[in-house]
Amino acid sequence: MVSNILILSISGVLLILTCIIFKKSRKYRTNIKYLISSLVSIALANTAVGLNFPNLILMISVSFLLPFGIILLFSHYEGISRPHPRLSIFICLLIFLILSISFKIVILIYLQLNGFPLDILYSEIRTYNDDIFIKTLFHLSTLFQSLILSIVFIRAFLIIKKVLKIIKIKATIVELIGLGFLILYGFTFLIRDIFLYEYYDSLSSLGLIFALIGLLLVVYNFIMHPDYLYLLPFPIFKFIIFNESGISCYIRNIEKIEKSNEMDGDLDQLMA
Repeated sequence: MVSNILILSISGVLLILTCIIFKKSRKYRTNIKYLISSLVSIALANTAVGLNFPNLILMISVSFLLPFGIILLFSHYEGISRPHPRLSIFICLLIFLILSISFKIVILIYLQLNGFPLDILYSEIRTYNDDIFIKTLFHLSTLFQSLILSIVFIRAFLIIKKVLKIIKIKATIVELIGLGFLILYGFTFLIRDIFLYEYYDSLSSLGLIFALIGLLLVVYNFIMHPDYLYLLPFPIFKFIIFNESGISCYIRNIEKIEKSNEMDGDLDQLMA
């Protein structure tokens, strides 16, 4: 019951955050489709799990939106610092997603082949009839989902940490703290699934508390600093506008380069 309340609270926070970001993105005419899609997907998944409908096919189908939404969040944060997501991490996340989905689909097939009813609660699958096969598959599915959570939030933290080195403002620090709580959320679930699965309910509630705190900090950050979302994690030294003939018609120095070696690590960021 406590977990359901926390999950629904997280859904409410996500919906508020989605509305705020969508409104600001329209004002600033900024494309943040991955972030909006991610927040909506996670909110829908959490709402369904929190309400716990007695329809197993529906619940398992909707539960796929959570890891999928987290991967979209990975694409958003990667887009802050790179033209494209890091391929190795992206492929790894997709493999974990496919495995997590596959195990739950196998559970559905197993239940149907053995004549078990499908109008049961999603929360009952983990201990359904004390069937070791179902328990093992559900355990593996949640484990891969927890791996996705942990990897994405750690990667997001590292990207925002890179932002902090360039843009030392309060919004960046708040974002880091919020992501820190979200990392604790992912780690709590990961520790639960690897070492302490018998404490599933209590550790799930603890992890959801970390998630709620982290999301509240992120919401506060976007409310107080709506332009923070569009800051770049690397310095801009010069701004140049070219006409169609390739002749520069406007040049402005943004940041003075005092040492030539300061640009060594940023040459790959040059663009026309």
